Amino acid sequence: MRKRFVQIGLAALSFVLLWVTLMLSYAGTPKVEIQIESESFGISQMYFASEENEFTERASTRRPLAIGVNTLRFPFSITRGTAGDFQRWDPSDQPGTFVVSKVSLSSAFLSESVPLDSLRPQIAIGGFVSMPTGIGFTTESNDAQVLLNAPLRSFYFRNTLLLAGIAGLLVGAVLLTFFAWRRRKQIHRSASSIEAPERPASGQSADRFLTLVRVGAVIALFGVITSLAWLSDDALITIRTALNAVNGYGPDFNIDERVQAFTHPLWFGLLWLAGWFTGQWMLVPMLLGIIFSTTAAVLIFWNTSVPSRIIVGGFALMTSNAFVEYSTSGLENSLAYLLIAGLLLSARRLLLRPSIGWSLGMGALAGALILTRLDLALIVLPLLLLVALSLRNHIKELVAIAGPLVLLLAAWLTLSFGYYGTLLPTTFWAKTNVDIPRSELVSAGLNYIAVSLLYDPISLAIVTFGIALAIAMGTTLTRTTLTGVVLYICYVVWIGGDFMAGRFLAVPVFTTVAVLLLEKKGLFVAVLPNEIRTGNSLEPRFVAALGAVALLFTLFLVGQGRSDFLTPSVNDRERWEIDNRGGVTDERGYHMAAKRGLWDYLGNRRSLSRIFDIEPGGPIPDEARDIAALQVSALNWPRGATTREVDVICGGLGERGILSGPSVHLVDPCGLTDPFLASIPFLASNYDWRAGHFAREVPAQYIEAIRMRDPGLLQNGELQNKLEDIWRTILR
Repeated sequence: MRKRFVQIGLAALSFVLLWVTLMLSYAGTPKVEIQIESESFGISQMYFASEENEFTERASTRRPLAIGVNTLRFPFSITRGTAGDFQRWDPSDQPGTFVVSKVSLSSAFLSESVPLDSLRPQIAIGGFVSMPTGIGFTTESNDAQVLLNAPLRSFYFRNTLLLAGIAGLLVGAVLLTFFAWRRRKQIHRSASSIEAPERPASGQSADRFLTLVRVGAVIALFGVITSLAWLSDDALITIRTALNAVNGYGPDFNIDERVQAFTHPLWFGLLWLAGWFTGQWMLVPMLLGIIFSTTAAVLIFWNTSVPSRIIVGGFALMTSNAFVEYSTSGLENSLAYLLIAGLLLSARRLLLRPSIGWSLGMGALAGALILTRLDLALIVLPLLLLVALSLRNHIKELVAIAGPLVLLLAAWLTLSFGYYGTLLPTTFWAKTNVDIPRSELVSAGLNYIAVSLLYDPISLAIVTFGIALAIAMGTTLTRTTLTGVVLYICYVVWIGGDFMAGRFLAVPVFTTVAVLLLEKKGLFVAVLPNEIRTGNSLEPRFVAALGAVALLFTLFLVGQGRSDFLTPSVNDRERWEIDNRGGVTDERGYHMAAKRGLWDYLGNRRSLSRIFDIEPGGPIPDEARDIAALQVSALNWPRGATTREVDVICGGLGERGILSGPSVHLVDPCGLTDPFLASIPFLASNYDWRAGHFAREVPAQYIEAIRMRDPGLLQNGELQNKLEDIWRTILR
């Protein structure tokens, strides 16, 4: 096994090295050519604003065709913005007319002409005017700019993927040649020695069937997740924060305040890096979700040696709306799946044979899971206690688990306190600083579970079935893991549930399926026995086949008319009215109606050049709400902005945050991004509230206080002092 890991590691390292080499070579260095003709004055020079870029300048004459060649270097200029500047011969301030007649991008393997109507409209004073020879514009000074951020990012992203494919093909060809040579050498050696007995044909056939089932289950699950991929509004809150970080404002929701508006530090860091590298801010969260969810399934399926269990487990995941919908959505669930899969495998290995390496891995995975979302600690805590008790006589292994776990948590908490001035995100205070009768909160939490029973019965059936099996005949590992699941669900009920149906059931569903597939004994194993390891008897195969058919048929009946996978006609609209379900919404249906799915983005045929001007407090046009319009706003996120306007909004905060840009300070009455409002207790009773949206009454003159940066404008003296204390910590 160690030899296999070494081989895989060497192959991956070879791929990365070759890919980076190609990126740093001519093949990965896009060239930009801009042809600009002056109708009134000559152009003296043309250069690119990013000082990191090399530039080849060509001399020009009066009424010239000036061509600038910009050599982009991996990957800084793409991610930090690229602007082609030029100056006229005449240094006077007389208006001049220019025509952009051609913009082309090329590399060793790709070449394209940029549509002129896709250039940014802020190219020069007065905007663009269509002309027979190109796009014309007028300047009022001797300087002007051609901004190419969006097309350059898109070209660079495609060129990067192409070079990754070329690197993969080259490494694959080398590996195939090597293994063919080694196989031929082994055959040659075995021919000269005594022939070893071969494995029975039935065993080889069973191995091939198991591999086929694993691959088929992964492909099917990948297809279902991809077909239903979408992006939520909460993800847009994180994306706005990442955009501000990439463009020099810091990891903050509003550029003038240091406030942690996200609840998933590790997921935020991944989106920050991926968005910075690719510029595909709306696409990357969905792709990461697909990759992480599929990889988590691969880890579980490849450690399950019973085909019937893989088939049943895979079908259960595909028909669970909670699991599939939140495998993407732009939220952290998919990363949690992957980390939990790794934790289960690490725990199983440590319980059998303690080792320093697996202990370090488990500690790192546990720390990463808690940083993915802090309340996931409830799921992993019982598992950590079980492993700690089992290793109580192995001090080195215990230290190896605790070391990475404590280090990761301490590092993040130190960073959070040093930058934001608080250990926990603002959302924590916004959702816990409430004065609501506990009976109402618990009732709302039970309603959250009931909505899942109505519209996603398979998810609830999976969790309930798994808990019942664990209590009846489960192993210690299974019972301990599902104890964490029970604690987590009780916590969700205790805090009043959530407004997004299924979000907080997604991780329990995956955890339950994963731990049952890895089960070694118990009722689930009796229903789906290991037909391979029990020999060639027909009895275990018959039992496994019968058990699989029974479970699959049951899942089909339970999910018919409710599961997204089994009923695709309900995927693009809300399935129920929010007011009819106690404030619990069909979040995916709502955003799919606004065309925020993966296929809405990939199938978009509209120009990505139009930027919608959203007035503070004004309505958002329907055409500005889809995922393509959001991507345009993200690509054109400006640098060096200052706060110009103040707007107030709670629901749809992420959408308006992306479309408004960094210069609009958004005040969230729910307190998710505003520590001052979060510090004001939310008072409600008689169910006059909605989970996740505890909207406070904005104090009089608070908006004006933000505009003027004067807390003294507040009429309440106590609130004045509180605002002064908070601003002293968070204001830039």
